[in-house]
Amino acid sequence: MQTKKLKNLNPFEQEKVIDDGKEVFIITRYFIGSRNLDKVFEEILQKHDELKDKVS
Repeated sequence: MQTKKLKNLNPFEQEKVIDDGKEVFIITRYFIGSRNLDKVFEEILQKHDELKDKVS
């Protein structure tokens, strides 16, 4: 499996994983800052769904 770091994708830092010819995005770190934690998780899930839609 080959991985490639994608930089400067705020607020998410993502890792691009190329597996079996399909590109899958994995969120490796989220910069929380002073945000409400519930809001952070909501944004993570929303971003995850967007990325999942892109690769499917």
